[in-house]
Amino acid sequence: MAILAQPTTKGKLRIFNLALGYAGIMPLVSELDEGTKADACTQFYPEALESVLDDHDWNCAVVRKSLAKEEETPEYGYSFRFKRPKDCVLIRSIEGLSKGEYQVEGDFILCDQESINISFTSKAIKAEVLSQHVRDLVAIKLAFYISPILKANVKDSVILDQLYDKYFMKARIIDGKESVRTAKHEDSWVEQFN
Repeated sequence: MAILAQPTTKGKLRIFNLALGYAGIMPLVSELDEGTKADACTQFYPEALESVLDDHDWNCAVVRKSLAKEEETPEYGYSFRFKRPKDCVLIRSIEGLSKGEYQVEGDFILCDQESINISFTSKAIKAEVLSQHVRDLVAIKLAFYISPILKANVKDSVILDQLYDKYFMKARIIDGKESVRTAKHEDSWVEQFN
């Protein structure tokens, strides 16, 4: 039994213990707990977090960053290329550009502006910064990943998947109430009726 590779923060410990509870397993005692439970939680936490962040552009995980253009330019179609931040899960918006004025290709953002400011969902977000509803979703997703390892019950996976879907709908509604986005960067189907 090995000690956790990195000391776990109290926010992560709360998520780990929620996940273990959802999986029907006794909680960890401290941030330096050791054993199979701690190892499984530590191993699958990044994957669970990224999966939840990829499902929706959660307000608690938004980061803003100015990007400088790359030396190499795109072969055609756009004038400039920018390296997508390593912690970027989902680009929410690029200041001054609508969706048709830029293209995301792999690790790069292509456009005709020399410099850009982006807003994106970051997977480098600390557990303590996540809103409670997002922490719950990460815990459920983590339980889904660790349950087969710690107690092989396929039924649990189905129940956890259903629980995630139920919590996800509620969490999106709560998240939507936290900030109102302008229709400028959203699909403009409403505009056709004005």
